[in-house]
Amino acid sequence: MVEAADGRLVQKLKLRGPVRASPLYVDGKIFICTSNGIWWTLKPTKTGVAGKPKRLRGIEVYGSPIVSHGRLYVPTTGALYCVGVKGTKPSADKRPEAPKETPVKRMPRWLTPRLYLSRAS
Repeated sequence: MVEAADGRLVQKLKLRGPVRASPLYVDGKIFICTSNGIWWTLKPTKTGVAGKPKRLRGIEVYGSPIVSHGRLYVPTTGALYCVGVKGTKPSADKRPEAPKETPVKRMPRWLTPRLYLSRAS
């Protein structure tokens, strides 16, 4: 971690694996997933960050964590994990209306199916 004002190194943290996904900062926390399935939830402090890792066994993480409608989504090679706050009701946007179809009055000649037969020589 570095100090934003001057770029000074504040703390080094071994993440126990390569990180190919972008970190996510939301609600005062930093979420980082390593490729080998270690998920970090870090809380910035005056001296750096505090947090503990959790292991997502048997999967790899190459996609970045995503936040939508109060939920945290972690895409992995095995599943899409959704994390919410206990006791909250799930929400979602209303499904958009299907687009209206424009009827075709006459099919263009170039789209008319044709069958060409040839005789074997």
